[in-house]
Amino acid sequence: MNVSLIIVGAGKGERFGKPKAEIRLAGKFLIDHILETVKDLEWMTQIVFVGSGEHKGVFTVKGGDSRIASVQKGLKACKEELVMIHNLANPLASEEDFQALYEALIEEKCAAFTGQQMTDTVRRMSSTPETIDRTDLWRVQTPQGFYRKDIVKAHQEMNSDGTDDIQLVEDMGISIKALPTHPMNVKITYAHDLEMMEKYLGNEVRNGIGEDSHAFDTSGEMRLGGVTVPGFPKLLANSDGDVILHALFNAISSAMGKGSLGPVADPMCAAGVTDSQQYLQVILDEMKQSGYGLQNISVSLECAWPKIDPLVPTLKQSLSQALHICESMIGITAHTGDKLSSFGKGEGIRCISYVSLWKV
Repeated sequence: MNVSLIIVGAGKGERFGKPKAEIRLAGKFLIDHILETVKDLEWMTQIVFVGSGEHKGVFTVKGGDSRIASVQKGLKACKEELVMIHNLANPLASEEDFQALYEALIEEKCAAFTGQQMTDTVRRMSSTPETIDRTDLWRVQTPQGFYRKDIVKAHQEMNSDGTDDIQLVEDMGISIKALPTHPMNVKITYAHDLEMMEKYLGNEVRNGIGEDSHAFDTSGEMRLGGVTVPGFPKLLANSDGDVILHALFNAISSAMGKGSLGPVADPMCAAGVTDSQQYLQVILDEMKQSGYGLQNISVSLECAWPKIDPLVPTLKQSLSQALHICESMIGITAHTGDKLSSFGKGEGIRCISYVSLWKV
């Protein structure tokens, strides 16, 4: 199945101070960032820009009096069975975002959106103030994806003034899938949003490398990346011996100009704390307090067993939750080193981790 992409960019930008189509980010118009991102997606066979101006390979239609009216004009120009709708004001959506959206549409026959799961405390200030349970709360971003027949019908039968298109199909009872995107895929609404993106694209970046290794114990259960690996013994350590989390601690600490895991973990372990995720949380808190965020991580394991490749999806999911980053920002590889070392010969596991931090 092929996709028609609608880029909605006809707004006047009253809160920003000028139309979004006139905004430049890192020297390029917002639409140029988006077109560069999607240029290699072979299944995206039509791009419709609701706005003004000419762009190579793009069909442009004039916008309506509202965002909904603009989307409806874009829908009339769409030819493909699948439709993705994307705000011009979200210029930093990644190729991985579009690919994940496409796969969700194909595999689950649903509507889907990209967004960030809430990690902050959320409070409603009204006549009866309350803290809202954030467990299932998401910040909704774009791109969003639909079957064309569904989104067209939703606009024809709309019974609410939805702030985005996902709400309209939800009113029809169509199932919705949420897909995590990276923290910088946010909408430019105010000038400070653009300033934040400018800092991100030309920002101070810090890199760090961390390493850890352990021999195998004779009992217990192995922990890797916060995951229990059944059928394999624990790694020999006073803690749970999670070499991935230990190496990540050292990499993040190194990037911040700090020291090794031992001085943090040893007193915690002596106090009965053996969960390596709690050690990792210490350095993550320090990273956040220093104004940094994770940009991406890479993990390389040397071992004869367990076989790592089948574990990668589970490991990435666990690390994504622990680190609050997208799975697409996590790389995991493994090798045996041609069995030249004790790790390749099956006596233990060595992990080397690389991280990149950016100033938020």
